[in-house]
Amino acid sequence: MKTVSIEEIETIATKLAQEKKHWHYHLLTPTCQFNETNRHAFVLENNSDQEYYVYYSEEPAMALGKRLLSVLHGEDILTTAADVVSPAVAKILRKAQQLNTAGKFWHHHVFFPTCRYNRHPGKWNIIFEDQQEKGVLESLSDSNPKQDQKEIERLYYQQKTLT
Repeated sequence: MKTVSIEEIETIATKLAQEKKHWHYHLLTPTCQFNETNRHAFVLENNSDQEYYVYYSEEPAMALGKRLLSVLHGEDILTTAADVVSPAVAKILRKAQQLNTAGKFWHHHVFFPTCRYNRHPGKWNIIFEDQQEKGVLESLSDSNPKQDQKEIERLYYQQKTLT
């Protein structure tokens, strides 16, 4: 994995989107089960070319995450409510809402079928990490769970605390 600046992450992601390549990113917290460091990590995956980039910081790169979310999934990802969510994600959403109301941090991952972190290759995988209870909730699907993702992303970016 190549370490780059935050500006390079955005430039590379924008170029990958323009070239219609398969890409996505992750915001890994210092306590995230997929993070091997004690810093925040913004990981950009170029799955088309098997290239991986990381930017490390002391604070989460939420603003960049929010901008790239719209590039990756469309402008409506945070603005339009989901029509229906799966039962597994409904459980995740209830827990996320409880934590948001309590002002407690949580984070999640949406693993694409080709994601390097996905323990279920070929499937879409949403993972919810609850730092307070040290628990994980998971949802697997064969197709892009965009409706599920709309709701979990909306709640994620409503959080008042990010650590």
